[in-house]
Amino acid sequence: QGFPPYLLLILTFITVKTDRAKTLLHYPNMSVSEIADILYFCNGGYFTKIFKDHTNMTPTQYRDYIKNRS
Repeated sequence: QGFPPYLLLILTFITVKTDRAKTLLHYPNMSVSEIADILYFCNGGYFTKIFKDHTNMTPTQYRDYIKNRS
C-alpha cells in the first residue's frame, strides 16, 4: 500500500521544482527556457509537460494568470 519510497522521493523533487518554477515565473524578464535551464530540466518542452501535469496550466498560462490576478 502507498507509493514505494523512491517514487515518493521523485514526486517530492518534482513538486519542489514546480514550486520554484512558480516563483520564477513572477519575473517577466526570465523566459520559460531560462527557467527550465535554471531548474535543470533537459529542455523547455519537458519542463512545460511536467509543469502542466502538476498545475493544469502551461508555464505561460500560469504567468498570464498571475499577471491578471495582480
